[in-house]
Amino acid sequence: MSMNLLVFFGIAVVGHAAHFSNNCKSGYCYMQCTADNCDSVPPLGDIGDDVVVYSTDSSGDAMARRTLNFTNVRPSSWSHWQSIEVNTTRRFQKIEGFGGAFTDAVSANLATLTPATRNAILDQYFGAQGARYSIGRVPMASCDFSTHEYAYVAEGDFAANSFNLTKEDVGPVGKLDLVKAAMDKVPNGLKLFASVWTAPPWMKVGASSKDPWVGGSLNANSTYHEAWALYFSRFLSAYKSHGVDFWGVTVQNEPKELPGLLQQSWETMFYTPEEEAAFVKNFLGPQLRKDHPTVKIIVHDDQKGYLPGAVQTMLADKDVAQFVDGIGIHWYMLPGQSKSVAETHEWLVSQGLDDVFILGTEACSGFSAFLSPPHVGPVLGSWMRGQSYASDIIADINSWAVGWTDWNLVLDMSGGPNHAGNVVDAPILVDPKQPEVFYKQPMYYVMAHFSHFVPPGSVRIGTTSTGPMSLDCAGFVTPDGLVVLVVANSNSLVHKKFYIHDPLHGYVDISVKANSIQTIVWKAGRTIETIHVSDSDRPMETIHV
Repeated sequence: MSMNLLVFFGIAVVGHAAHFSNNCKSGYCYMQCTADNCDSVPPLGDIGDDVVVYSTDSSGDAMARRTLNFTNVRPSSWSHWQSIEVNTTRRFQKIEGFGGAFTDAVSANLATLTPATRNAILDQYFGAQGARYSIGRVPMASCDFSTHEYAYVAEGDFAANSFNLTKEDVGPVGKLDLVKAAMDKVPNGLKLFASVWTAPPWMKVGASSKDPWVGGSLNANSTYHEAWALYFSRFLSAYKSHGVDFWGVTVQNEPKELPGLLQQSWETMFYTPEEEAAFVKNFLGPQLRKDHPTVKIIVHDDQKGYLPGAVQTMLADKDVAQFVDGIGIHWYMLPGQSKSVAETHEWLVSQGLDDVFILGTEACSGFSAFLSPPHVGPVLGSWMRGQSYASDIIADINSWAVGWTDWNLVLDMSGGPNHAGNVVDAPILVDPKQPEVFYKQPMYYVMAHFSHFVPPGSVRIGTTSTGPMSLDCAGFVTPDGLVVLVVANSNSLVHKKFYIHDPLHGYVDISVKANSIQTIVWKAGRTIETIHVSDSDRPMETIHV
């Protein structure tokens, strides 16, 4: 095991798992790293009968590893008011993975760094001792996190004969370079999905008079719909020609038109649910099933608050539903709230559409001073923002989501570049003036508490949190037969002592600090193949009593 030197607020600390040090002040913690000196997730190893706990908290621990053991003795209720019951015989949805987005801003920022630093950041996200991301989102042409607006075809080219990727895709440190470098670090494959922000202005009507890339809708003439569906196909083919296959594609990023002052000032295009359904049914679905039959089509790609109504409108039509594989959700309207996600799943089951998955396709902090305080853009080291990630991921997973995708992998210290000034925060920040340095924030560690330990193919299992101040938690069994329990304590004052009960093993006495997240791992008592839940037994499984 190599020993790494880490710097936190200018103070050097040594370790494989890091300690932020006691200079974590007022809920702000970050890790300053270089290519040669950065922390990593301590290896799990052969755990035998141990219970292994990884902890990150606002008092200083960063993926600190310790071991505990099961006993046959139930802890006293006088000393342990909280408990989590784990039932590995109750099986729910299969997990697709966790990840982030390869935007043009990510490319621009990584291009300012040394090659070694750039590779180190990709290791932090995709490497075996990093977060082990398994999902990547790729914008199809420009979005607000680009330096300018662009598309892939010339005006009036309905046949897409001029279709050509741009320097943002094929140039040095472009999206293709970064995606392929990440793919090389993921032995079991990286699930990539593409999302589009707008059609080229000449394909739209009703766009902004100030900027035709903003707003409007696809021209109702079927010739434009055919051309737009072909555009999707050509994009997937172009990336395939460079050795990159996509797992899925979303129909439209945030298709819901916002009112008045809330409207976006960057690349957008709007559909009503009826219009999106018609495009999928008559154009995109047939085109992709013909040209790219394995690529999954994901509808909605918008706020949880619009569910289940928006997808009910689309998927009630079986001729639409036949082409739809998944539903994409964003958190911006209701961070941490997932009742509508559970209701959507229940409706899907009632319609015989329970094979349609629900996936978190975008989230970030710093998008609103009110919903993500204290202000827009980055807040270096904000524990509260990491905590909000934990809350939302747990809520979504326990409401049948199959994964969660963060927004930009890397931004600069001002939250860009973003040509529309729509700056936000990211788990890793860089300063172009310091090409050998990067900063890991609490959001990074929270993501890793899930993504490193819960690989694709894991299955959510039953967990019941009890007590006067029950803990947020989600449980899984991995394909390797490990139980993984993620527990978050969002209380900023209260250190909680609790016990875990697995009927196949016994009891384990554990504690969780205030403002903390833990991933707890032990071997399952039976193999994943024997675990089953009937179709009639499908409730949300983290129950707060």
